[in-house]
Amino acid sequence: MRLKLWRFRHRSRQGKIARKLLRLGDLDVTGDGDGRLKIGQRWLQNEVRLIGVLKAAITERLRGRIAGLERRIEIRDDRRRGKNEQRADRIEQGRLWRKLGLYEKTLHIDLPRPTRAALYIFLSGLDFYVFAQAWAIGTDSRTGEVNWWIGGLLGLVVFGAGFLAAVQLKRVVMARRQRELLAEARNPDPKLILLAENPLFLGIAGVFFLGMVVLGFLVRITNVSTEVNLFMVAMAALVPLLAAVTELFLYDPMQREELRPNLLDRILAHRRARLARKLELREEKIEQLEQAVREKYAGEMEILRVELGDRGIGYGQS
Repeated sequence: MRLKLWRFRHRSRQGKIARKLLRLGDLDVTGDGDGRLKIGQRWLQNEVRLIGVLKAAITERLRGRIAGLERRIEIRDDRRRGKNEQRADRIEQGRLWRKLGLYEKTLHIDLPRPTRAALYIFLSGLDFYVFAQAWAIGTDSRTGEVNWWIGGLLGLVVFGAGFLAAVQLKRVVMARRQRELLAEARNPDPKLILLAENPLFLGIAGVFFLGMVVLGFLVRITNVSTEVNLFMVAMAALVPLLAAVTELFLYDPMQREELRPNLLDRILAHRRARLARKLELREEKIEQLEQAVREKYAGEMEILRVELGDRGIGYGQS
């Protein structure tokens, strides 16, 4: 808006500033063309100075936003580099074991992260529904009531227990495969490290998971009246087991990759580039305005010199 007003101000007809300088009264410039020319130069300097103030006011906010984005990006980059340094040893271990042939001896399904996340959400939702229904049956409640939601939350806990049990079981399996590979290798790399196992944690998580699955099945089977419903209950009881088996095949304790810029990092970089481009365009417009003002005053000074010569008013030629 301020740029538009400034442009409108300088759309006056050519010669207006020169005529204004010619109409100056006595003061120190009566009969003196050099004085009028100096006043014109001072007017130009004031205009340029005001344009500089305008430029600072217009670009200051954009520069502040760009600086804030750059700080956020720098903080995220430093954090990502720190995490990559922490997992560098694990990444190297995964590379060494992969080179030794660990994955040829282990059943593993490699899926993209988005696919795995979607699959986990789907399976956890199934667990939620299965245990919500079982809890509702056991407490004589309807769908959507408090007891139904309690059962659903308990289903998510069971899903988490199955997840942890599958993770620990996969670590135990891969640790055994590692020991087999080391026994078969002639000259194993001394840098190779075996996976840590926790049989106690595996036992606790496994007992809790299987116990809850069996209890959920028993609660529902007590209300079964037909053979068809019995099969449906059996299928529902297999859902938590399916989730645990899925995690057993998908989880890879050796998989460690360097963290790369994610979606948020790309959004921040895009916003910074867009604001930088916006700042550049505004600075170009202001520079164009300043150039136009200088050219206008240069033309006005030429008109003034011509008018001074026609009126016989002397002025320096420099």
